[in-house]
Amino acid sequence: DYIDANIANEISLASIAKKAGLSESAFSRRFSAINGISFKQYIVERKIERAIFLLRNTNRKMIDIAQDSGFDSISGFYCAFKKKTGTTPSRFSEPDI
Repeated sequence: DYIDANIANEISLASIAKKAGLSESAFSRRFSAINGISFKQYIVERKIERAIFLLRNTNRKMIDIAQDSGFDSISGFYCAFKKKTGTTPSRFSEPDI
């Protein structure tokens, strides 16, 4: 819940581990065991899911969607989005023809 509520902000392994009262390595191991993916992968997936929601439900500019999804740069957003979805955010948001 904390991650979803703060996805647009910087979320580091160190800060989350501290909130959980664990070392970074202990938190990372437990997180991966429970979720089946690394903490970093999970964060990227949640950011992409947020971006997809915004692309489908708003007419906002790409830079605003990238920032509201927690990406530091538009290029980082495009790269992560394409890697996860197989298409660019621009192509994803185009209406079907």
